[in-house]
Amino acid sequence: MLVSSESGYAFFWNIYGVAQCGGSFQTACRDGESVLAMCTDNQNKRLVCGDTAGYIAVYDIRNYCTVNNKKNTTPRRLTAWHGHCAAVTALEHIEHEHGLFLVSCSTDCTVRMWTVHGTSSELSDRTSPGV
Repeated sequence: MLVSSESGYAFFWNIYGVAQCGGSFQTACRDGESVLAMCTDNQNKRLVCGDTAGYIAVYDIRNYCTVNNKKNTTPRRLTAWHGHCAAVTALEHIEHEHGLFLVSCSTDCTVRMWTVHGTSSELSDRTSPGV
């Protein structure tokens, strides 16, 4: 189970048998920020986090908290970008025939679509009035 904290950390919990924390690492892009949104791809290889400053970060979590990684070295951040001017409140990873995409929404009243590398897609920056 994956849980974010007010401190900007993600905690990986093993809930089978005796519950225990398998590892944790800083996922907010800046100190003092919290992570409000997280998602993974369908194979749980990438973790995407959105923080209260509007940043989005992608981490390689393939071997994190596994038998093969007993030291639980901090996952490598693949990319990060400033996607919104306010807190990111939801993220969704989408696998499509045209590629891998992320959808983010924010308290800045925007919904944006990105490649997993942080490049804005054609459908980006749709604003809904009254949201």
